[in-house]
Amino acid sequence: MVVDDSFGSKETIQISSIREVEADQLNALLVQFGKKVPEVEQATAKKEVKGAEVEELD
Repeated sequence: MVVDDSFGSKETIQISSIREVEADQLNALLVQFGKKVPEVEQATAKKEVKGAEVEELD
């Protein structure tokens, strides 16, 4: 593969593997490279959790 960096310099690189990108991976890549705004996830409602009893030792 020949890559032109638009400054007139051309480089040759080797491709080690090619694989299909799944939908969730595509969204992550788009967000990572600033092409898509990340979706804000709603926090789940807090549930009251019964704590364990603590015994103090002397």
